[in-house]
Amino acid sequence: MFVKTPGQFYVVRFLLGVAEAGFLPGALLYLTYWFPDARRGRIVALFMVGLPLSSLIGAPLSGWILSIFDGVHGLRGWQWLFALEAMPSVLLGVLVYIFLPKTHQGARFLSAAELARLKRDIGIDREEKKEHRLAQAFTNPKVWVVGYLDLCVLLCFYSISFWMPTMLRDAGARSAIEIGALMAIPNGLAVVMVLLTGISSDRFRERRWHVAVPLLWSAFGLIASAFFSGSVAAIVILLSIANAGAAAAMPVIWALPSTFLRGTAAAAGIAFACSIANLGGFASTYFLGWLKDRTHSVGAGVITFGICLLLGCVLALAMPKRVVNR
Repeated sequence: MFVKTPGQFYVVRFLLGVAEAGFLPGALLYLTYWFPDARRGRIVALFMVGLPLSSLIGAPLSGWILSIFDGVHGLRGWQWLFALEAMPSVLLGVLVYIFLPKTHQGARFLSAAELARLKRDIGIDREEKKEHRLAQAFTNPKVWVVGYLDLCVLLCFYSISFWMPTMLRDAGARSAIEIGALMAIPNGLAVVMVLLTGISSDRFRERRWHVAVPLLWSAFGLIASAFFSGSVAAIVILLSIANAGAAAAMPVIWALPSTFLRGTAAAAGIAFACSIANLGGFASTYFLGWLKDRTHSVGAGVITFGICLLLGCVLALAMPKRVVNR
């Protein structure tokens, strides 16, 4: 909110990245303490639905804040944006630290019967999987595959969040409020698909096709959007398909590590897969910007990302069915 130079912005953004780096792997590991493998898809979906839901609410809200608060008390709209949208995270961080139990063992809200059932269900999962050494988190090929699959999701999300506003503006949408409202549509569909895929994956005890098919939708939406960049309606429809596909695959992807890793290797494996995805996503934003400068269009970049998602479909189906379909 108070940065005045590019250098200050880079430092603050780096510190933000350091602060949030452990959140996703920590939250995913935390869920393994509470829910058995058979329920992991829908539970991760309930957690992951926060991402498209935040964009669904945040996109129009951000456009409104930028327009309405600009100049209030001498502050720019983007300053108010950072201030107002940071407050819920600060409050929830305090509440989680105070009230969230570390494991189900210390949960006062569980009855004795519920606690016994939970111990039994999680105990069965642990008996079926041997303990893994820490090094296996970095050498297991399946961890690398999970990292690449998450990278596919990030490539789609980055393409839409970074470039959809530009594509809409170039196609004829003008005001920040209008673009914010249109940006909410892909996330509305994503909220529904995240929940449906997570529930379906658990119901049928199937993980591979529940990743591959959504990624295929996502690849189609991205690639097709490059050929209809002059139409606001086409951009919204195609990128909604792409966003919904990537979002639908996300909870199933993150239900995978706990099916083949246990113990300290599970924690490190989730974190390592996140790192692979985030480092790839970091590089991809530069690549997309470079392609845009060279071609004067985002079309080449989104087509390239779409091809990456097609490779993700192949890798998902190549994972051993007897291991991941739990």
